Amino acid sequence: MGLSVLETTMKQRHWVKVAAAGLVAVTTAVFLSRRKKRIGIAFGIPAEQADFVKRHRAFLAAYNGLMQVVEKVYLRSFEFAPAEQFERMLALPESDPTRNQFEHELLVKRISYYMSRSTVEDFNDILLLAANGRGIGALKILRSMYERTVNAQFVAENPSEGELFEDEFHIQQWNVIRRWLETAPAQVRARLSEEEIRGYEKLLSWSRSFASIGITFASIFMTYR
Repeated sequence: MGLSVLETTMKQRHWVKVAAAGLVAVTTAVFLSRRKKRIGIAFGIPAEQADFVKRHRAFLAAYNGLMQVVEKVYLRSFEFAPAEQFERMLALPESDPTRNQFEHELLVKRISYYMSRSTVEDFNDILLLAANGRGIGALKILRSMYERTVNAQFVAENPSEGELFEDEFHIQQWNVIRRWLETAPAQVRARLSEEEIRGYEKLLSWSRSFASIGITFASIFMTYR
């Protein structure tokens, strides 16, 4: 049902290019509009920022070095596998063991990379809030940052759990579709076939408990090992 991991990745590459072109266009438009009219407003609390700098000089002295490491890891051209290998795998039947193994390894890499990448955004959001005296808001993000870090490391160290982790995503996706079916069934059925809807229901029937147990076990394992 749906696209395979391999086909999804190829499709994502296309949309990344489209998104990049759109971002350039939007950035250019914003820049030109600001040249015409300067907005006399700023966001942030200068007094809190000055106090944060005064109290955390040691951290700020190390911050640039930390960001250099982050850039080295994430801000680069990253290929999960050579393009030629993608093409060879796509040519194989979906039931082929070689393709299945390749897609499994690809799935684990994607989960580990993108979840750990999102923790960088979490960290910078926490820093922005803390530097402006919004400590409670920073703590709210800290919990989700910790959970993503734990899950990314667990999947990286236990590749066999990658598909179990992905099942949790399908469960959350089905929960959204189910609520959509309750409120606007005609719209859902215009977009999804009955076979796709039954496929989600079938997936949910066996994966819900196992996925939830797996993710809970991951958090406990990484916390107390």
